[in-house]
Formats: sequence, structure tokens, C-alpha cells
Amino acid sequence: MRSAVTLTRGASKVGGAFENQLTSITVQADAQGMAEAKFLATAGTIANIHILAASPLASGQARFIVNVAPPEGAAASAGNAVSGTRR
Repeated sequence: MRSAVTLTRGASKVGGAFENQLTSITVQADAQGMAEAKFLATAGTIANIHILAASPLASGQARFIVNVAPPEGAAASAGNAVSGTRR
């Protein structure tokens, strides 16, 4: 189901922004209800980042914990690999 989904970085000292250079972005879900957006961690970030997702077609929010880690064998830098887990 196509719907707008708003993704918001949780309030923390860990930095980063979505592709719009802000801490929140609204994107369109695809026909299967999947939404995605690029997130770029601040240079040197190695931490868990909390992302909240919400849609006007759903009640409540989904909370994701995104683990930002440096690429294997490399020092931490902007654009670190991220993986997310829904909590």
C-alpha cells in the first residue's frame, strides 16, 4: 500500500542526517508498503542510532536501531555501513 512514511532520527548526541540533510525525512512507500531513505552518519560515528518510522495509515511508530560500524579493515569515516533492527 502506497503511503507517506516519515523517518526521524531519535534525539541523541550521535549525529547524522538523511539524504535531505535533515534529521527527519518523509518518503513514499512502494506497493508492498516498504519505504527507504539514505542516512549518512557523521564522520567518526560508531554507535547505535535510533530511527522512528510513522505513517498516517498506521497506529503508533516503529522503532529501528541502526548500527553504524566502520567498513572492515578501515577507520571510521563518513558513510559508514549501517544495518537496522526493528525493536
